[in-house]
Amino acid sequence: MSPPTRGRPTTPRSRKLLTVAVTAKQLELLRKFDYPLSQELVGSARPTGEGFRLRGTRVDVESLVGWVAGEANHARDAAMAVLLNDLADELEAVLAGP
Repeated sequence: MSPPTRGRPTTPRSRKLLTVAVTAKQLELLRKFDYPLSQELVGSARPTGEGFRLRGTRVDVESLVGWVAGEANHARDAAMAVLLNDLADELEAVLAGP
């Protein structure tokens, strides 16, 4: 993976790898929107029995959750806004976890 800092100070917490579980539909959305700073995180997708697992640094996940939440706020389609909000909530839960 590339350096996790993306312009921010590096700390042990920011370098910690996190695992994010996503559904196939959520992964499809992430790939469709192609947020530049999420390419490595989305590229790490590995299938599981229930969907996909993404692995990335805390900084990667923080960046992605901010982008997903922003896209949800600006979505013109209500169903798309719900999908993006749900994904943002799940990403935030990973950040809040142990």
